[in-house]
Amino acid sequence: MKLIMVLNDGETHSPLRGCRICEVPDSWGADEILQGVLGNIEGLVEFFQFTESPTRPRPPQKFDFGEGPVPAHRHKNPDGSEGGWVADTAYVASSAHVGENARVYGKAQVSGSARVTGTARVSDSASVSDNALVYGDAYVADRASMHGNARASGSASVFGSARLFDDARVTVNASVYGDARLSGNARLSGNARLSGNARLYGDAHVYGDARLYGDARVSGNACVFGNACVFGNACVFDNARVTGSACVFGSACVFEKADVFGKAVVKGEANVFGDSNVYDNAHVCDNACVGGDAYVFGNVIVSDCAIVTSHVSEGTFT
Repeated sequence: MKLIMVLNDGETHSPLRGCRICEVPDSWGADEILQGVLGNIEGLVEFFQFTESPTRPRPPQKFDFGEGPVPAHRHKNPDGSEGGWVADTAYVASSAHVGENARVYGKAQVSGSARVTGTARVSDSASVSDNALVYGDAYVADRASMHGNARASGSASVFGSARLFDDARVTVNASVYGDARLSGNARLSGNARLSGNARLYGDAHVYGDARLYGDARVSGNACVFGNACVFGNACVFDNARVTGSACVFGSACVFEKADVFGKAVVKGEANVFGDSNVYDNAHVCDNACVGGDAYVFGNVIVSDCAIVTSHVSEGTFT
């Protein structure tokens, strides 16, 4: 066995700097060890025995993020507080904040002055940077990214290759996924979905159970809500509204102060604009236009190259 003797020479501040290691026969008892020490070393203060190293490495910390324990650590926040768990495979900058119950794992990256708080999660290869904020029970996953002053809150989800930037917001139970982009001061809330290559920007708001997908664009001060859907290459902009169970698709456009609601359909390359209203089961399709103060409702069909600028409640216009 080995014996380490720690000396107090009046100058040594670290015990290991003032030690001597001696070989001691295994047959020696405590009394013999003590006599041997006292017979060879003066100024003995204390001694102890060991068989391996005097210090043992601390076992690595692990945390279960949902698929079994993995090496992880607690993030130290810029204010000195202990933050949430971060997998050793993920990266969180020293300038970023991770709340006590938040999680960052996989190969995710959180940088800049970004904040992940509440029970929010950032995983896979997702990135959150600049002044972006993920909070509540929101999660950001896959290859999604958030930067600028973007916010994800509530039970919102951002995944796929989706991107949020500028002052965009996604909240409640809304989702952004695919290659969709949410930017400007746009808002996505409720149970709304933004997917595909769709774009939501400006001061536009999509909420309720509305769907925006394909290559659709909603911008300006436009609103899409209820169970409405906008898809294909369709666009809704200015102060237009698409609500109820209405659908706008193809390359159709709804703009200015137009309102499309009920179970109305606007499709093809049709345009609805001005202060017009299209509702009930009305259809506007092909290259048709509805504008001015027109009200198109009932089961009216406006198609081909027809132009309607007045109130119609029945018939087919081509």
